[in-house]
Amino acid sequence: MTNDDNEIICFCFNLSRKDIENLIKEKKLYSIEDISKETRITLACGACKEGVISILNSVYSKK
Repeated sequence: MTNDDNEIICFCFNLSRKDIENLIKEKKLYSIEDISKETRITLACGACKEGVISILNSVYSKK
């Protein structure tokens, strides 16, 4: 997986890496469950789950 901000992570909702990162930050989402509840991302086909978890981890590992 690359770190290209425009890389589409969730094809069901057409969301890029940057879109998901912004949602996590703006809505203060801290877990995959929070993200799924708030946005429904990962609940359609589920193929993006690993990518979303990776983005979530990278958002909160930055200092």
